[in-house]
Amino acid sequence: MYTNNEIDIIKKYFPIGDIDSIVKETGRTKAAIRVKANRLGVYLKPSLSLWHNEIPLQIKIYLAGHFDGEGCARFREKQSRLTRTPLIAVNICNTQTLNLYKTHFNGKISESKSGTNKKMFRWTICKYDDIYNFIMAVLPYSIEKKEQLILLKTFIDMVVENGKGLHFSEDFRLKAVELHNKCTALKRL
Repeated sequence: MYTNNEIDIIKKYFPIGDIDSIVKETGRTKAAIRVKANRLGVYLKPSLSLWHNEIPLQIKIYLAGHFDGEGCARFREKQSRLTRTPLIAVNICNTQTLNLYKTHFNGKISESKSGTNKKMFRWTICKYDDIYNFIMAVLPYSIEKKEQLILLKTFIDMVVENGKGLHFSEDFRLKAVELHNKCTALKRL
């Protein structure tokens, strides 16, 4: 049984990733603290590393142009604690280009369904850090998908600022739905 003081300590230190301080002050194990934080709906705030600056300029420009023609920047609905999450995807038949995306921005490549007998492949990224770095790398060179990429970046900035917790405010949820609807409307143009 956790005391109110221990719960307050978890709520204070867990979102910033200072689990060692919680262990020190409560005497609990790291595993027990993670379980209790999860049950309390307290999560680590996502952090973003900015590794996109290390990618060569010609790769950024090429992938920005390719993504404008073949890519998809959208929100997907989830049944979990977030109502929407960003997703970046490219669906083509050439794995060589998809491997270039994966080499520089992580994600995964999988075979995808096609309306024809042609074999198609799909590269996707859904981790905030990967999406953010992809957006920051191609945004200056993007034309057609620029507005959609900005909407996804806005969402990620909101999540980093507010934390990826179970108890998002109603304002946050409404803003996420608004961003989703704007992005969907842009896809129809």
